Parts: sequence; structure tokens; C-alpha cells
Amino acid sequence: MISKLKIACLLPVFTLALCNCSKTPTDIAEDKCNQGDGKACVEAGTAYNAGVDSKGKKIEVDQEKAKSILLKACSLGQGEICASIADELVKGQNPDFVAATEFYQKACEAGFKSSCSNLGLIFANGNDIRQNYASSKKAFEKGCALDDPRSCTYLGVVYEKGDSTTQDFAKAMELYKKGCDLGNGQGCANLGLMYYSALGTKQDYPNAFKYFSKGCELDSPQGCTNLGNMYANGLSVKTDFNLASDLFNKACLNGDAHGCSNLGLMYHRGIGIKTDLKKGFEYFHKSCQGNDREGCYYLGQTLQEGTGTNVDLPKAFTAYKQSCSLNYAQACSTVGIMYINGDGVTEDDSEAANYFSKSCTLGSVEGCTNIGTMYQNGRGIGRDYAKALDLFKHSCALKDALACTNMGIMYAYGQGVKEDFVKARELFTMACDGQNSLGCNLLGYIYRDAMGVKANKAKAQALFKKACALGNQDGCNNVKGKNK
Repeated sequence: MISKLKIACLLPVFTLALCNCSKTPTDIAEDKCNQGDGKACVEAGTAYNAGVDSKGKKIEVDQEKAKSILLKACSLGQGEICASIADELVKGQNPDFVAATEFYQKACEAGFKSSCSNLGLIFANGNDIRQNYASSKKAFEKGCALDDPRSCTYLGVVYEKGDSTTQDFAKAMELYKKGCDLGNGQGCANLGLMYYSALGTKQDYPNAFKYFSKGCELDSPQGCTNLGNMYANGLSVKTDFNLASDLFNKACLNGDAHGCSNLGLMYHRGIGIKTDLKKGFEYFHKSCQGNDREGCYYLGQTLQEGTGTNVDLPKAFTAYKQSCSLNYAQACSTVGIMYINGDGVTEDDSEAANYFSKSCTLGSVEGCTNIGTMYQNGRGIGRDYAKALDLFKHSCALKDALACTNMGIMYAYGQGVKEDFVKARELFTMACDGQNSLGCNLLGYIYRDAMGVKANKAKAQALFKKACALGNQDGCNNVKGKNK
């Protein structure tokens, strides 16, 4: 009787022990997950995804189950899991930024700080969603408050540019410094640039050098490029072209297209290193592929001139056009000239006028002179002497010799102004002093034919000779007495 009782008593205990032993760590974690334990969900989901449990034992991989459990982990506030899901969603050839936004939002709210900067970037860039600078700023503020270095740096950009807020250089500098102090190289580079460019502070090359150096050390390619510029130009440091080229190369290798452009320029012009036109071309090409506007412009030049590569006008035109699309003023003017001459593209005066106008708007004196010439001649655009005169005045005041010549022609021929040879002579003199061959030739006519001044054959001949030396064929003919 006693022995039967003992057996009866032991059986339930033995059975219970068998039940506990049959539960794997993953089973236990999944049970806890179902009861609302977020960390347990992470454990179970990770195990099913990897095929290895928390004890290192192999289990059957079940990615669908893993996905379901990890989604639950995210919903239970596991920020790192939400971030991982979002990271997966933005990978590959068909990223889903809309879905990723939801998970980065949850991760950020759960305190996973790096997700705040990722969320802010999606809003700022408008990736598959409406661009929203206010939401971007809010995400960066949350991340920076959590000491995420990227968020602080990006928030600094918001204040520097004045996106969705009042522009505040002092605040931007404060945020860049915080980002830099937290180890973000781009924050250091941006802070250095503010000292370099005197934004929100007086120009301070030593501090610019300091922060560019720190940015480069923290693997900011832009920091390395800017530091290279300081060595190349001897700003707050002894000029060192070898070190500059090394820094540009480091920046280029790490994805800074402008570093590639600068290195290409050193090879192309032999600045501190042996001239190598082929290498120059290669670096300009790489720079342009990275959408650096100066790199595209220099690439266009090499293709147009055949330096380091074969002449290819259509490709040159494409490179210049890309540079212009990136708002490089000189490139826009060059595109206009190529439309005028039909170099690498079908002649189109109307398109030329559009590009000259854009170039002028972007600050190119040459572009303003060229669009002024189009208005003066009514080429590709309606003739408008008043607009032409205003544009020539602007460019001539900035020492553009061709603009002075063209404005002189307007006064000599009474184009939209009262005929005035004295004024024309003054303008042709300025143009000739600026080495404009047409200005010298026209000034020669003024003295030869006594237009508003006493005739002076000797002076006229000297001016014709100068015009000829500067490449003006009409001036050469005048020297030989062929033009009367």
C-alpha cells in the first residue's frame, strides 16, 4: 500500500518534469512573447530567423514565423527591431520608403536614436512621400535630444538653410559642434566650413583647419576635401601640394565627388604634381558621375578640347549641360555658346538665350553679356535695347571687356540711346584696355575717321595692330590698309 502510494505520488511529479523538459528556449521565449514580453519576442524571432536558439542549438528556420514575431516585438516597443525592419525595407532596387517611415517612426519613439535621423532624412528628401521639412526637423530634434550625432548635424543643416524655421547660423554652429563632439565627422566639416566662409561668425581659418582636420579623422570625405583645399592654398598652414593631393584622393575614394574634381585639376594643370592629362580626365569623369558641378564642367572642357581623351563634342555638351543643371553658371553660358555654334548639338538660338539667361541669373558676368547680345541683336529672343543696355552696364562695370564693346556699339549707332561718339570712345577704350580685340579695332576707327575726336592716324594704326595681335582679322586688314 505504501509503495503504491509512493508510485502514485511520484508519477505526477515525473510527468510534470517531462513537460518542462520538452520546452525549448525558443518555445519559452515565444510563450512569453505571446504574453506581451517584447524582449522575448526578439529572442524568439531572431532564433527562428537564424536557425539557432539562445543556447546555440540548431532549430528549424522559419522566416515567416520570424517575421511575424519580430513585427510583434516592434509593436511592443523594441526600437532596434523596428529599425532593423525599416532598414530592410529601404534596401535593394525597389525600396519601400512609405512602409519604412512607419517603422523608423516607431523606433525613434522607442528611443532608438539613429532611426530618428533616418526618419528625418526621408521627410527631408521626400522619398516616395510628400517632402515635409517640419516633420524632418521634429525627427532630428528628437534624435539630437537622444544624443544621436547625425541628428544633431542634420538639425544644424536645417537651421543653416532655414528650412521650415528661421535661419539661425549661431544655432547651426551650436548643433554642428554637438554633432562633432559626439563623433560625427560631417558635423565637424560643416562647422569648419562656417568658420571658413564667415557664416554666423568672423572668418577664422585656424578654427576651420581644426574642424576640417577632425572631420577628416572621423572619416568625413568633405572634411578631407576642405582640408586639402587649405593645404593647396596655404590657408592657416604651409602650402603642401603632396598632402593636398593625398587628402583629395582619400576624399575621392570615400565618395566625395568634389575631392575627385580637385585631384583631377591638380593632374590636369600640373599643380604640385606631374601633369597627367589622362588621369585628370579620369578624375573629372568620376567626379561628374558623382554629380559634382565643377567636375562635370572640367569634364566638358577635356572632351571639347581633346585633352587626356579624344574630342567628343556631343559628350562635352552633355557634361556641360549636367553641370548647368547643378547650377554652375559658367557651364550654362558654355551650353548657350554650343547652341549658337551648333557644337555637338543642333543650332538653336532660342535655347541658347534660355541658357545665357540662366547663367546670368546664377551670377555669370559672361552669361549676362551673352544674353545682352541676344537682346541687342534680336537673336533667339525679341530685340530689346533697354534690356541689352542694362545687362551691358552691369557686365562692363564688372570689367567684362566684351560688354563694354557692345555698349559702345549701342552708343556709336544710336541703338536705344542717343548717338554719342564720345561715350562710345570711352567704352571702346575700356574694352581695348581689357584686351578685347573688337573694342581695339572699333576704337581705331574712331581715331582714323575722327568720330567725336580729332583724327589721329598714328593712334588708329597702333590700335589696329593691337586688334590684329589679339586675333581680330578686320584689325589685320586695317593694318594693311585693305579697309577704307
